[in-house]
Amino acid sequence: MIPKTMDFLKRTFSRLYLKRIAFKSPVLFLLIYLLTGFATIKQYGLPIDDFTQYVIGQVNYEYLVGERQNEAIEEGMRYYGPAFETICYAIDCEFDEEPQPTQKWGMRHGLLFLIFTIALGFLFYLVRKLYQDEKIAWIILLMLAFYPRIFADAHYNSMDTSYLS
Repeated sequence: MIPKTMDFLKRTFSRLYLKRIAFKSPVLFLLIYLLTGFATIKQYGLPIDDFTQYVIGQVNYEYLVGERQNEAIEEGMRYYGPAFETICYAIDCEFDEEPQPTQKWGMRHGLLFLIFTIALGFLFYLVRKLYQDEKIAWIILLMLAFYPRIFADAHYNSMDTSYLS
């Protein structure tokens, strides 16, 4: 999958002469970064705590819509990072049918990577505004975007990545 994706990106770069304009527009870079991230989501699999995170979202969503009382929620489920999980569960509830597990986790991981990519864009503009230098903004953006651990966590680690974003 990765060699095919890389060949496609090379052909696209050479056709559109992106070597000249890619580093002038962070939006173009972030779009390519987002597409690359979406193409690699399946390669990162499911971490052990994904089901637990799903249950945390479910319990908190049910409390917010009035289906569950506060006393019925375990202590760990109340305070352990429910914001992103609750939003993902609310999106799952909008489907008429129960989605397949691969669709459910793919949507959650895709949404997480999308939020991370948007946060990278805001980071670029914030650093550029603070330092009044676009080169520094690009250096910081590239360092964070291509750090292997952060790139991997942006695919599946909803607790740390949503907090980082």
